Amino acid sequence: MFKKSFVLITSCLLLFISGCGSKDKDIKKEAKESTVESTEKKPELTLEDILNEYTNLIVEVASNLVEEYNAEYPSVENGIEGLEELSNRKIDDLAIISNDGINKMATLVHESESIRYEEYEEWAGKLTEVYTIEAQKITDAYWLSVNNLTSVPPVETDDAQPPVDNVVEEAP
Repeated sequence: MFKKSFVLITSCLLLFISGCGSKDKDIKKEAKESTVESTEKKPELTLEDILNEYTNLIVEVASNLVEEYNAEYPSVENGIEGLEELSNRKIDDLAIISNDGINKMATLVHESESIRYEEYEEWAGKLTEVYTIEAQKITDAYWLSVNNLTSVPPVETDDAQPPVDNVVEEAP
């Protein structure tokens, strides 16, 4: 009976140990595969990549927003105040894109151990500069429309008299 119990216990231990060994091998294999995958270079996103992506987007959208503004302003009914509201909406649309880019940069800095905060500030400043230049184009369109609104040509009437010359006639 002791012999049967000993064989049974020993068999169970051997099965247990061999089972653990295969798990260890699986774990080691997974770790090795993971290491190989992590050493493969994935293209890393950089602050410059984000700047380039959002610069192109801001420039393209700003051009479209200026076209939209120019198409919409003639139908604005509230005068200069209405034109101001329209231009501010267009500039706000552009600001949303700029802020998205800056937030993407901030997320990259937060997730990266190699990017310093000062670098983020520099690249975010460059994107803000692009936004400012492009938003100015919308502001320029606003000022041109205000000029068009306030420079009304003189009204001509049908009963206008020709100008009188100040010619003095000589007496006979």
